[in-house]
Amino acid sequence: MSARRIEPSLVSKTLYNTLVQYDTQISTQTSLDEVLVELIKVKISQLNGCAYCIDYHAKQATKIGISSQQLLLLNAYQETALFTPKEKAALTWAQALTFVATTHADDEYYEPLIQYFTEKEVVDLTYLVGLVNVWNRLAIGMRYNLEKEA
Repeated sequence: MSARRIEPSLVSKTLYNTLVQYDTQISTQTSLDEVLVELIKVKISQLNGCAYCIDYHAKQATKIGISSQQLLLLNAYQETALFTPKEKAALTWAQALTFVATTHADDEYYEPLIQYFTEKEVVDLTYLVGLVNVWNRLAIGMRYNLEKEA
């Protein structure tokens, strides 16, 4: 049996609300495409093994028109034409930053970005990756409950 975990939104309300505001700003104050943002959120959550976040973001993704085929093949995004070169560059960057201890965010991951994204978009994308990784760590570390659907 697992120890009872802490609910961050109840124990540290101010920081939690700041994180929520940051998430809202990423969605509203960037020129990053809404579909790309949600693909990044699902992909990073897959990389981190965050069931709660995968479930949440997959549902959000379908609401905005991302196909179930794209979601199923997101783990093999480099092997399919379902994703644009721009999306592939962003997904590769997201993966490189999520595994930064191994990849060191080397030029091979960075250079494709500058073909498709402005400087601000690269920075915003990097903020997004950091944010999703924070959410994943909260959800995994504090054992957010995934509700089973009926």
